[in-house]
Amino acid sequence: MPAQHIHILINPTNRTFPPWYELEKTSNHKIYTPEWTFEENDLKRFE
Repeated sequence: MPAQHIHILINPTNRTFPPWYELEKTSNHKIYTPEWTFEENDLKRFE
């Protein structure tokens, strides 16, 4: 079944490397993007 929702990712802080974000360690283990805040355990990786 084809996707029902489409998400377009834009990184407004670094237009040469969209849609990726560089992660910085924070004391509260949260990851901040312009629209969402993620917990560190929300990270996933494809290899």
